[in-house]
Amino acid sequence: MPPFLKTILLSCFFSLPCLAQIEENKAFLLLKNDTIFQLNSCGDGSLNFIPVFKAPYLDSIGALSFCAADGYFYGLRFDNAQLVRFEANGRYENLGGVISTDSLPLPNEDLTSAIIHNGELFVLAYSTNSIYAIDLQKRPLTYRTVVKNIGFSIPNTLTYNPLSDRLYILNQAGAPIHIHPKTGSLELPPKNGGFANLPRKKLLSYGKLWFTASGRCFLLAGVEGSFYELDTEKRIAYYIANLGFNSPKDAVAWTGMPDVSFIQPELLGLRIQPYQHGGGFLELEWHEKNSSGGQVAYYYTERFDTKTMLWEEIAYIPGYEPTQQSNRYTTLDRAALAGRNCYRLRIQYNGGFLRYSQVVCYEYKKSDSAAELRLSLPIVDMHSTAVLLQALAFEGKKLDLRLCHLVNKKCYWQKMINICSADQSIEILMPEASGWYELQAIVDGKLHRLKLFKTSSY
Repeated sequence: MPPFLKTILLSCFFSLPCLAQIEENKAFLLLKNDTIFQLNSCGDGSLNFIPVFKAPYLDSIGALSFCAADGYFYGLRFDNAQLVRFEANGRYENLGGVISTDSLPLPNEDLTSAIIHNGELFVLAYSTNSIYAIDLQKRPLTYRTVVKNIGFSIPNTLTYNPLSDRLYILNQAGAPIHIHPKTGSLELPPKNGGFANLPRKKLLSYGKLWFTASGRCFLLAGVEGSFYELDTEKRIAYYIANLGFNSPKDAVAWTGMPDVSFIQPELLGLRIQPYQHGGGFLELEWHEKNSSGGQVAYYYTERFDTKTMLWEEIAYIPGYEPTQQSNRYTTLDRAALAGRNCYRLRIQYNGGFLRYSQVVCYEYKKSDSAAELRLSLPIVDMHSTAVLLQALAFEGKKLDLRLCHLVNKKCYWQKMINICSADQSIEILMPEASGWYELQAIVDGKLHRLKLFKTSSY
């Protein structure tokens, strides 16, 4: 690390101690128009900001990145797309005039986020959904077009994933698009490939998405100021903390993140099995790694209710103290239903932070189960055309089925089904329109109502 980054003279604008340490593996955030801040972890596990320097020229800089190789910040001006660089002590340098290729200047409209990789600065132009690359070593400065017209992308999400060696952005559905940094070839996301519990409005705000050198992914959502860790394989977002800012500027990451103890790199395992002593119960079992011991205040077990479409708490267990071996936890669901039961853990840490385990489902067949109708997919994504209705213990019966929209009261179809087995599955075709639907089934003169929701394109 260059010596000048070890100790920095703070600007006289701040009523703080004169010296501040900038350490490795910290994140830097450009927050209040003209000020660079360092994201810092406190002894109690909380996060705060330390101002690094303040300068008027920062107010005119948009897409911003940090190059760990030479210790400089690089940014592009809003008004003319000229490239500037500056040190962490505020020393400023304009790197030249208009950046052009074959007399075509680099577009200066909506240059929202940038990332440096292999000596090139990659920048996302949100207005045209294009990515350009600038060779930082070449003079005069030129650019090349990596890819044009990606489709709808989200501003401030351009980053680089070291594990896949690809550029990485999110589309407006919150799903990742991988881009080869040399060829510009796209690897499009799978259907419904977004982060399930991350609302689109959080992604469309100012903020920053970035990967650490180890491959962990973090999101700073600018409108609400919330900080998340993203599991890019399971497509789950874990809320970490509210950092309390609302900035119209980009953010810039150092080579890593603060060492915050409550951010765990792996999810806990969760196993479901019938209780060995009977009673019609299901047993939930999970193990806690040594590194997690003493940090968890409570584990809450939750089951998904297909009628209310909500997660309901069924039990809670205090966290154990650290041991030399892994801690084992068990609890019982004494009200498990015949058919598909889905569970998750809600984990509350001592600092008040929450996260969730992966969802685990178990197909439970009770020997004395009563007749029941269940939907296998109460929530249907926009790409699905059908769901399955499970008719349990209705063999020999006739079902009069119809599907209706709850808002406009329109019923799309009606048909009679003969149930031939104790666990027969019936395919339910879904209309294109999104919203709440009700499946109505009449058997032996009794009306059964099942609600399901079809998502929109976002």
